[in-house]
Amino acid sequence: MSNFYIKQVSATGSKVKPAIIEFTEGLNIIHGISDTGKTCIQMCIDYLFGGDDLPFDKDVTGYSNAEMIVQTKDCEIRLSRPLGKNIINVVSTDDSFSGKYNAAYRKESKNPTIDSLFLRLIGIEEEITLIKNKNFTRYRLTWSIFSQMFLIKEDDVHKKGSILLPSRKEANTLYCLYTGVKTLAFRRNL
Repeated sequence: MSNFYIKQVSATGSKVKPAIIEFTEGLNIIHGISDTGKTCIQMCIDYLFGGDDLPFDKDVTGYSNAEMIVQTKDCEIRLSRPLGKNIINVVSTDDSFSGKYNAAYRKESKNPTIDSLFLRLIGIEEEITLIKNKNFTRYRLTWSIFSQMFLIKEDDVHKKGSILLPSRKEANTLYCLYTGVKTLAFRRNL
C-alpha cells in the first residue's frame, strides 16, 4: 500500500461543537487571513503524526482531542489523540491497522509507534536503522523524515532554497537518503 491522503482533520471536545476541515485527494492549500485556524490545522496533523506540540489550548478552546481520517485505496483509518497523551487510538476498516500506538518511541512499551503505521502506508513494513554519521551511529527511520514532504509548514513557505530539504544539517543524512538527494549507506534491523 503506498497511496494515501488526509481526508479530514478535526478538533473535538465534550462540550463544544467539533471543528472539522475536509480535504480532497491531491494538493490542498489552506489560506486565509490571520488568526483563522490555518496553523492549528497544521499543528493537529503534526500532533497526530506523533509531534509533541499541542495544537490548541483546552482551557481556551474547550477541545480536548485532535482527530484525523486517512484514506487509502483499500481502507479508511481514523486516528484520535487526547491532548497531552502519548497514545494515539487508531480504528480502521482494515483491522491490521487498528489499535493503540505510541506517539513517541518507548523501548518498554508493547504498543508500536505511529511512525510504523505511516511508514507502512508508504510501503516500509519493517524497522530500518540508518547510519547517522561518519562514526556509524545508528538511528531509527521515522515518519518525521518523510512528513515534511506531505505538510509544508507556514514558516517554511518563504525560506530560501528548497522547501523540501530539512533546515537542520544533522537531518540531511536521513532525509536525503530516502528522497534521493544523496546516496548514503543504510542497514536494516541493526
